[in-house]
Order: sequence, then C-alpha cells, then structure tokens
Amino acid sequence: MKLVSIFTLALVALLPSWTVDGDAGAKALRTWLKDVQRGNLELDSDAFNSLRRILDSALSGARAQEEEVPHPLDEALLDLAAMGLGPHHRRSKSEPENPLSVKVRDAARRRLAQRMDASSDTFDWLARSVLQEKKEVVARRIAALQTLAVGRAEGALEPVLVTASVRKPAELRRAAINAMCGWPHSSITAFLFERTSFEEEGGAIELSMFTKHLEQVSSALSDEEEARILERVAGNLAADDWREAARALSVVRLLNTDEVYPTLIDALEAWSLRRGEKIASRRLETDLADELTRRTGRAMGTHPERWRSWWKLVQEGKVLPPDEEGERTEATFFSLRPSSDRVTFIIDRSGSMSAKFSPDTTRSRYSQAVEQTLNYLMISGEETLFNVILFSNEMLRYKPRLQVATERNREALERWLLYNGPEGGTHLREAVESALELRRDGDVDLGRLESDTVVVLCDGATYAGPDWVLPTLERVRDRAQVVFHCVQIGREGDGTLELLSSASGGDFIQISR
Repeated sequence: MKLVSIFTLALVALLPSWTVDGDAGAKALRTWLKDVQRGNLELDSDAFNSLRRILDSALSGARAQEEEVPHPLDEALLDLAAMGLGPHHRRSKSEPENPLSVKVRDAARRRLAQRMDASSDTFDWLARSVLQEKKEVVARRIAALQTLAVGRAEGALEPVLVTASVRKPAELRRAAINAMCGWPHSSITAFLFERTSFEEEGGAIELSMFTKHLEQVSSALSDEEEARILERVAGNLAADDWREAARALSVVRLLNTDEVYPTLIDALEAWSLRRGEKIASRRLETDLADELTRRTGRAMGTHPERWRSWWKLVQEGKVLPPDEEGERTEATFFSLRPSSDRVTFIIDRSGSMSAKFSPDTTRSRYSQAVEQTLNYLMISGEETLFNVILFSNEMLRYKPRLQVATERNREALERWLLYNGPEGGTHLREAVESALELRRDGDVDLGRLESDTVVVLCDGATYAGPDWVLPTLERVRDRAQVVFHCVQIGREGDGTLELLSSASGGDFIQISR
C-alpha cells in the first residue's frame, strides 16, 4: 500500500479550521504534487479532495496580500496545471490517463485564472515569461496557454495564441490551435482555414481541429466567409483521391449557403462517371447523396441528373414533389447498410460466439455472422472488394489485400470462416489496428490501407476495454478517413463498439437475444 506524505496529511487535517498564507499554501501544493509524482500518494478521490481543500485555503489566505509576480503560489499552481502534459509525460498506449489528473489540471487552471483576472501582471508573466520562453518546460508553457484561454478576454489573447500556434514544439502548437477553436472571429476562422490541408500529408493544422472550430461557429459565419471556404474545397470534393474528397465533405457538411447544392451535385456527377474505374468509391457517392438528402428531405439516390433537375426547378421557383427512389436492393449486414465497395469485416470468433443466436434457433452467433457476411458480399456484387479479420486470443486475417467478391472468392471465404470456428477470448484491438494498417509507430500506412469502411461484430466485453479507441482514432482519423459500423450481439458490451462507430461517423446497433 502506497504511503501518504505525513506533512500533506497533517496540513490537510488543519485546513477546515485554518487559512494558510500564500507561501504556506504554495509549499503545501508542491508537497502534494511531489507525493503524487513520486508515488507516495495515490491519486484517488481522497487525494483530489485534499488538493481542493489546500487550493481553497491557500487562495483565501493570499487574496489580501500585496504580492510580487510571480508569487510562489502562482508557480505552484502552474506546476499543478502542467501535471501530465508535454512530450516527457506521454503515457503508453495501453495505459490511459487517470481521469483525476484532468480534474487536477482544471482545478489549478481555474485558480490561476482567478489570480490572473485580478492582476494584469499575472497575465503578462504567463504570456511572456512562460509561454514565449523557449527554455521553459514545454508542459508549463502549455499550461500557461490553457490558463490564458480560460481567464482572459479573447481580444487580448488572440495575438498570443496565433503566435504560439506557429511555433515549436508541436504540442504547444496543437494546444494553441485547440484553444482558438470555437472563437466566432472571422480572423481566427481565416487563420485556421488557410493552414488546413485536405491532401494526404496534411497542413499545419489538422482537419479535425478546423471542423471542430467550424461546428461551433458555423451559424455565425458571414456569406463571404462561407463562399471563400466553399470555393476552396469544391475542387477537393471531386479530387481523384477519395480520402481527399471525404475530408472536403466533412467541411461542406457544416456550411449553410445554398451554393452547397450545385457543388455537391457537381461532385456527385464527377464520382458517378468514375464507376468501374480503380479510383471509384461507392461510399463517397453515397455520402454525397446522403448529404443532399439530409439537406432537402428528398431521396434521389446517387443520380446526379435527378438532383440537377431538382436544383433547376428550385432556381425557377417551382415545387418538386418528393421523388420515389427506385434504387437497387441494398446490401445489409444484420440491419446495417454500409454502402461501400472497399470493406473489411472484423468478426468475433471467441468461445461465446458458439452460443445460440436466439432461443428459437439452433444456429450459433458465429454461423449467423458468417451468413450475414456472405449475403452482403453476394448482393454487393463483383464491384466490391473485401477482406475479413477474425479475432479471439489471436488475430486471423483472410488475405493480405482486398479481394474481389466473385462467387469463387465467396466460396473460398466461406470455407475459411467455417474452418476457423469459435474459441478463445475477445482481443479486438489488434484486429482493428490490422484493419487500419497501423505501423509499429502507431501511424497509418496509406500505401496498404485499401478499405474505406470497416464492419465490426462482437458479442461481449473486449480484453483491452474502450480506453484505446479515441486516442487511436484521433491519431489516424484525418488521414485514413475510415468509417466503422459496429454490431453488438447481446448486452455484455463495454462501450468499445459505440466509441468506434461514433468517433468515426459510423452506425452502431445492438442485437439483444
């Protein structure tokens, strides 16, 4: 059992009835932080509550003092706000951060921001002596930036953040950009957009950061701002690289101008003309048509000529009745409709998949999954490329590359699936990393990644749990542009499938039997 610092416990015991001055408070905060960092104090709810009492008592005692800046209390608060930040505090991928560390940083930032609001000298110290000092510890520079964003007027802070967003190290740049997201200032929107790239290598700003900003300010954009953004991304929507087009579509979805309609129709026409070519993308065609349907309430499918006729009538001021689609039969996996011609299935083959799919059938969950996979590929036809990854205690991959869904390949797949029946545990993470073609450094290998859609089926809690999902997808989502659709059989999930689907823009269903 970890030992708790005698000094910290003794001081905290006195805090309910005593107020300490700023110097004593700073000393208590530094002692608490050292105890946590050295492992003498476990960061649990009791430790966090003791920290809050120290913070409240220290700030109460320091309020009336005439202090030089930075006061030892400011320094101690900044160190707390920096706990766990920066390149030297990175955790391994298998060890997620203690949620209480986030609360510690938030509590310290709020207290330091209160002192900053009461003193312009504290603002100047953070903005100049800490943030802009290259010799300063990176974690403290990030903490200073985040504190400035919490407690100061945006007008005074904007030039500080803009400067930080173009400086090294990368962690500081990202923190500055993240702090600017959501500001309804045309200058900030223009600054972020000009530095965002839709190509594979990316720009100075990640696409997800710009879309995060746009989600929060889209209703405040002027017509001129929307026109500039749309003009820039229109060409990307029709680019030969489907990933580049998908990135552009993620921005167009957030625009409100009517000029979006002809832009989407032009892009849909460009992609429909590529059908049968190597660069064709059924998923992208469907995504473009779905966006038009979302905006209009009309279902005219992936037919640009129908949409163009509708837009002409709209321009002429005529009313078009809802269109009856008449599309071909859609391929489904259970009740999901993953419209894609480059799909990888990840299927659970753990021992529990041998259980009955439902009480009124003798078919196992695994047999049902095999049947659904084969039916999807049969209906999708030979325009579809596919792969299958099975997971239990080990991962089994059907082929190194995607296969054409010919009858012969489907029959070979069926034999392989039935030969590798259920056994073992539920190690999903390795299968997802394989589907994403992740290298040893954790980045995606776009030269090998062929799928634009991954369909995952699982019937229980996974070995690694859900904590790895968001860090993995945040690292590769902008470049990979892969969507995860997930099926959970039963009620024993742990949230992994929900996170995979929601964080990638896919669908999730639960089948309770």
